[in-house]
Amino acid sequence: MAMNSGVNGPIESRADEAPVTEHPLPWQLKAVAFLFIVAGTHAAFSMVAGLFHDSLYLRLEVFCLPLGIGLLRSKEGSRSCAGSLLLVGLIGAGLGTVVLALVRQGGYFGPREAPLASVPWYVSLSLMAGVFLLFLWMMRTLDRRDVREAFRSGKRSPGYSRRTKLIVCVAILTGLAVGCVGEYVLWRANPEAISFYGAGKDGGHVVSYAFVFDRLSYVVFQNAPYGETITSAVTGSHHKKWLTKPDGTKFRLPGEHRLYEFKDGALITNDRRVTREEFEAFMASNPDEYTLDALLEFLAESGSDARPN
Repeated sequence: MAMNSGVNGPIESRADEAPVTEHPLPWQLKAVAFLFIVAGTHAAFSMVAGLFHDSLYLRLEVFCLPLGIGLLRSKEGSRSCAGSLLLVGLIGAGLGTVVLALVRQGGYFGPREAPLASVPWYVSLSLMAGVFLLFLWMMRTLDRRDVREAFRSGKRSPGYSRRTKLIVCVAILTGLAVGCVGEYVLWRANPEAISFYGAGKDGGHVVSYAFVFDRLSYVVFQNAPYGETITSAVTGSHHKKWLTKPDGTKFRLPGEHRLYEFKDGALITNDRRVTREEFEAFMASNPDEYTLDALLEFLAESGSDARPN
């Protein structure tokens, strides 16, 4: 115990009253917490929105919301749980990257219920590798020396600082915005799948098509002479349609192309963009034949600006 002299007499200094050095939170940790709060808010919004689609399910990502807030409050338990959650995500993203690199199979852009377009395998691989690197960076951030020191620096204020409140509010608003955009896309991208059966002077035909975002997502033309039975090559549920190729293999529509036609035992494709208005005008014109060439000829005669993808 040390004794110091002062103006009004000796002052006693106690070691246990020494101030504790508080390390500020690194911006990298704040960024990780921000991403956790956004992910948790988006998951909570999706769960609530699911009730309006007669779907009730629990998304584990919702626990990211309290974990992100806990990281901003320097709670050691939040740091441990966040690290464990990131480890699971890192393993999943790593396995997904390896599988995509080996299989080389593309995916689809858009909601699961209503994919908007196919994505090449190398794009899917790049996105999965990007997720892996993001999770890796977040894990390394939680294990940084300055982050560990910030969590061990002592007790923090029981309330929220102004900067912490700002980060939480912006993150929650961002998560809600992402959820609203997702619901809007799901609503607008709900495909209208239609199959049109008919007969003409040369035989029967089946036209299978779907509209998404006021445009033609895909169309499949099938024709057969009189006396032959036509079985639609498009199968599946309302939200998931598959096209069976002449060799028996299947792929999910819309696939890599927009326009398809079965002709002479082969599958002919074209990538022209066609709007809903243009295709409905073609169908309303009662063409002599329902073929890919007839559609393209109609678009050319009507002066439609149908651009390739």
